Amino acid sequence: MGLLCLTTLVDAASVHSFTLVNDTRTRVVSFSVALAGSSNWTTIDFHDPLFEYGDAKLVEVQGNGDDCLYDLRTTLSDGRNVRVRKFDACHRHVYRPGPAFP
Repeated sequence: MGLLCLTTLVDAASVHSFTLVNDTRTRVVSFSVALAGSSNWTTIDFHDPLFEYGDAKLVEVQGNGDDCLYDLRTTLSDGRNVRVRKFDACHRHVYRPGPAFP
C-alpha cells in the first residue's frame, strides 16, 4: 500500500489531510474535492499510476480557515460515481468510497 501526497490548490490558510483508501473492488479513475455546498471542484486523476483496489493515497486539501467540511466525488472504472457530502476532514482521517463507508 503506497501513499502519494496530492494537494489541491485553493486560496486558504489551513491544510486538512486524509487518506483515501480504495475499497471499491475496482479502480479509482478520478477523485474530486470541493468545499461543502460549493461547485468549485478540484479533480485529481489517478490514471497513472492506476489506483487499484486496496491502494491508499494521502490527500491534502487547503481550506478556508476553519472550514472542515468537504464534498467528495469519486469516479470508478466501472462507471459508478460515489458522492459524499459534508465529509469532516478535521475529525475523519480516512475516506473509503466503497460500501463500508457510513
